[in-house]
Amino acid sequence: SAPLIILPITIKLASIEGKVYVSLVILLVIFLALLSLFNIKLSKNFKRSLILRFENLDLIEQLKEQKDEANRANNAKSKFLAAASHDLRQPLYSLSLFTSVLDESTKDPQTRKIVDQINVSVDALKSLFDALLDISKLDAGVVEAKKISFPLQPMFEKLANAFDMQALEKGLIIKWPTRVYSVISEADLLEQILRNYLENAIRYTDKGNITVTCELISGKVVIGVHDTGIGIHQDELKDIFTEFHQSGNAQRDRKKGLGLGLAIVDRTAKLVGHEISVISELGLGSTFSIKIQQCSTGLSEKKSLSINSSLTQRTDCLLIAIVDDEETIREGIFQLLQMWDYEVVAAASSDELLAQLEQIGRQPDVLITDYRLANNFTGIDVITALQSKYQQDIPALILTGDTDQKRISQMNAGRWQVSHKPLPTAKLRAFLLSVQKTEAINSKP
Repeated sequence: SAPLIILPITIKLASIEGKVYVSLVILLVIFLALLSLFNIKLSKNFKRSLILRFENLDLIEQLKEQKDEANRANNAKSKFLAAASHDLRQPLYSLSLFTSVLDESTKDPQTRKIVDQINVSVDALKSLFDALLDISKLDAGVVEAKKISFPLQPMFEKLANAFDMQALEKGLIIKWPTRVYSVISEADLLEQILRNYLENAIRYTDKGNITVTCELISGKVVIGVHDTGIGIHQDELKDIFTEFHQSGNAQRDRKKGLGLGLAIVDRTAKLVGHEISVISELGLGSTFSIKIQQCSTGLSEKKSLSINSSLTQRTDCLLIAIVDDEETIREGIFQLLQMWDYEVVAAASSDELLAQLEQIGRQPDVLITDYRLANNFTGIDVITALQSKYQQDIPALILTGDTDQKRISQMNAGRWQVSHKPLPTAKLRAFLLSVQKTEAINSKP
């Protein structure tokens, strides 16, 4: 509209004689030319902005589609992890049980060497499967951290039952703290971190001892695992929490692990918001620690957690009930426990188990049950059936291959113990010894 207004004025001024009018005409022509160029450029920019706007709308739509696709892929990955965890652990657990039976029954030296090699391969397979599954779950975001307040004492007792025997087999002693605090954390994830610390300490320590400390420093509860093992070179400390990095294992010896444990620790610690650290000196040992927010309930004192060595060879004729709908697993546990001189009954369901117990006229002292059973029954249903039958709590161990957090939370809500398959025989023995120890204490007048 501006050129239409200015153009008639320019023509009128051009018709008037005089230098001043000529100069005004020249200025108006230049102004009109510049204004036209500005309008052309403005029009181009406007068109470009419209094009960019529609392109952005298309990009936003594509991003939404890609996000939906990524969510679908993530959900599919979560389902795959759950299926892989349960279905692949079943034959692996059966294999580990029968190799344990073979290990304890073989006396011939030549056959013994072959069995030892089988055990090494099975242990490596179990370790790799567990580590890769844990890494995948953390990377896929299927693990949720729901922090609650809880005392550390039960967790240390559980860890002592699991690791004291392993340490004793290497001639080591684990010293546990006599004072522990209550903290705010995710109990299962914190326990996983401490288990990785302890497994590394035992693996890389050949002499000396392992000390677990629990201290209150600057308002934080600091749990440390100190060992007298091979230590770590200072140049390696920055890479110690990366995948497949191992100190002193350039040859990738499978007996020394796979280098995934500390990577799992790092991811898990970030998930729960805890600070982890390592201090080490080559040849003198290492200290791995984690800082946790303290709960206001304070500390509690407790007795030493070490397993009573006098119980390590006693079975006291415990009757152990096994419930698993997988015949190979059921038979494997049955044979292994019989070799340990326990009395055992095994069944595929709670009804079958109760019928057997009715026939022999005894109440089981311990129950070991799979979580997933046939006809949509669970290990919790088995525990409930036995409690209803005998009107008292029976020490129970639930074995599971599930990774679903809701199921795991449901299992952990009870007073029974929960362990993922494949369960190492040392942990199974430690669980049974802890039951014997508890019964021995309760039976004292």
